[in-house]
Amino acid sequence: MKKIWRKMKGGIAIVLAAALLSTSAVASGASEDTCSDGLNESHDNGAYMYDVETGETTYMPPEETEAYSDETEGFSPGYNPYADENNNENNNGDDNSIEPYYLDSGRTLVKDPQNLEWCRNTVYIEATYKNFKGETETVKGSGFMIGPNAVATAGHVVYQRQNIGKFFVGNATIIPAHNSSSNSRPYGVAHATYFYCGSGWANNEDHSDDWGIIELDSNIGNKTGWLGLRWQSASYVNTSTFVNGYPAKVNGKTNVGRDQCFRHGRINTSTKANMLESTNMYASHGDSGGPCYIYSNDTGYTAIGITSKVDPIDLSDTEWSDISSVKFRTIDKALFERMVKYRTSTL
Repeated sequence: MKKIWRKMKGGIAIVLAAALLSTSAVASGASEDTCSDGLNESHDNGAYMYDVETGETTYMPPEETEAYSDETEGFSPGYNPYADENNNENNNGDDNSIEPYYLDSGRTLVKDPQNLEWCRNTVYIEATYKNFKGETETVKGSGFMIGPNAVATAGHVVYQRQNIGKFFVGNATIIPAHNSSSNSRPYGVAHATYFYCGSGWANNEDHSDDWGIIELDSNIGNKTGWLGLRWQSASYVNTSTFVNGYPAKVNGKTNVGRDQCFRHGRINTSTKANMLESTNMYASHGDSGGPCYIYSNDTGYTAIGITSKVDPIDLSDTEWSDISSVKFRTIDKALFERMVKYRTSTL
């Protein structure tokens, strides 16, 4: 796919079916379908793609879909490469991979996420870009594997929106199951080759379109496995959910090692505007892009949303260590169809 894209230069009309899916955001320009200095504000409901090698940004129109459909849900099972190795799977956490503290912030520290099926496919993301002074800035966020060589995250992790411009980050390093132990990179690292984000986020900072996808330079997902995916037209209100991520702060203290945390809560609000909200979870900068997921007997640990925005209930709590209102970009049918195509995508 990448070689084909790199041959498509200039103003070409693109309809791409394989476009798959912390707290800041970024963009670049539009000329016909190929962008260079600023995004075309008329582009809605599609996606933008950034080629890391060429530095070219391309607009991809939304796929045509039927106006009416009898479908009310869709799902894709997760993949656990260690499912048949009983000694290598510790789903109950009795191996002390989980530290049951941080209870005052509602989060649970995961010491060795590589030992847990629902944690090993959550990734730590470090992305860099040049600010208007030419200085290198770093964005740190979270994401989750959706196939052998693709990661889902929030749009604002890969696309920065600032007063001085809008632009994709220039590159990103992805580390699955990152932790601060001696085995901090149990699966090694991968690097971004392509970035994608929703045009609604890129053009209008619309959190209901705050999704991103990162294509990688290796099939690291075959080592980590990936979460199931689900969309449904029914409400998720009162659904019991889990959230993983790499928060910048825990208990008001800097998470120096960027250890993974997970938390449990319920969805309080589910809207047709592609957003879920929970007011009984905790999150902070760095959690953006992490998965909001459920457990299903049919699909295993299954993502239903992407961490998009955190609003402290106590507005004086600048560290966001108290209970927050956490918003997730729902995996709707269109996003599901983008993401699920990466299940069979390999280098």
